Amino acid sequence: MRGARTSHLVGERRRRVPVVVLPVDLRRRTCQAGATAPRGKALDLRPVSRSSASDDVYDQLAASIVGGGVAAGDPMPSERSLAEALGVSRPVVREALKRLDQAGLVRIRHGGATVVSDFRRTAGPELLPLLLFDADGTLDLRIARSIVEARTEMGPTVAAAAAAHATPADIAALTAIVDDMRATSDVAVLQRSAMAFWERLIDASSNLVYRLLFNALRRAYEPIMDALAVVMRDEVSDVAGYASVVAAVEAGDRGAATAAVRAVVDRGARATLAVLDQLLDDPDPVREPQEDAHV
Repeated sequence: MRGARTSHLVGERRRRVPVVVLPVDLRRRTCQAGATAPRGKALDLRPVSRSSASDDVYDQLAASIVGGGVAAGDPMPSERSLAEALGVSRPVVREALKRLDQAGLVRIRHGGATVVSDFRRTAGPELLPLLLFDADGTLDLRIARSIVEARTEMGPTVAAAAAAHATPADIAALTAIVDDMRATSDVAVLQRSAMAFWERLIDASSNLVYRLLFNALRRAYEPIMDALAVVMRDEVSDVAGYASVVAAVEAGDRGAATAAVRAVVDRGARATLAVLDQLLDDPDPVREPQEDAHV
């Protein structure tokens, strides 16, 4: 019975901004987010207790789908069953299901069952923040790696577009940010200034698609930004590199802008990918202490 199945929904997930300090236990996260669950594995829901009930319903269902609580092609429980399990009204469930459909996580068949979609083929980059952490807040290292790689490849392309389209106001804003970066050695402050720099460079590109992609990457990156402060130090401290980007953009030199951004982002990418790869290669850092052979 579908109602009975609903009582087994997987994974409690609350929308929050986790504070991640790259603890070693992140290494235990080795399976890819959204890895296909065995068919028949059910969802695990809890009663809704927050003010925006439809948001909570959406969060729980989305996290369960992404986490493999139900396989692509499987039917979702009925609105009635979900409403009973979650302690909300059917209109609240209906609203959440519509959002899931819009996000590419389910397909609503009018007059039939709502079916789980293969989000890898139907969802967009706005799903990245959800994919980045599993139900208990553990960082998915492979998704983090993919975000770093995407950022590294996207940056030079954006810089070339900015060199072609930047206005005097864009150049003035970028210059002011670089001046602020020169005035501090605090890595956390530099990180935030660097984020502001990329924001303005994206705007200078006059490309809305780049902007929307950047928004999704930024939302995924922000929760782990403080944790990455140490590994991003070389990049965000390269103020001369950022200044070179501004000079190339101001000159309208697409090739120089591409090369300048590549030089900057490669600094952070090398360090970050090295850390992530180390954690991926050693998924279980907790080892029993070795006995002293001389005891």
